[in-house]
Amino acid sequence: MVCHFSCNSFLVATELFRILLIGITLGASSRVLSNDPAARGKPKLNFYASFIIVAINIVLKVLSIPRMCMIGTATATTSAYSVNFLIKIFLYQRVSESSFRQLLLPNGLDNRVSKFIMEQVKGRLKCTS
Repeated sequence: MVCHFSCNSFLVATELFRILLIGITLGASSRVLSNDPAARGKPKLNFYASFIIVAINIVLKVLSIPRMCMIGTATATTSAYSVNFLIKIFLYQRVSESSFRQLLLPNGLDNRVSKFIMEQVKGRLKCTS
């Protein structure tokens, strides 16, 4: 049993998961950001960005798979998701006319909403215990 969990395939899968986790997180964030231009009537921006990301993903996979196999695939995917996130930040800033700071750093409203949510969670936890 111990040998089964310490074999190379398990270690490779763990490494793949760690690499992909970064890309998954950035990919989810970029999906949230992509809704803003679409809601403002500019869905073509996301469409054009998708072509760029697919091209980057294909090129990176063609270059990395022969050298690094599955790790190369995971790295290429995470890299493409990272570029996608950066493109979506750029598009969001252009369409919403907001700064990088406004987008990524919490402000007073964020703090109040977080405090409200925490109070709601605490209130529900008291009711269940």
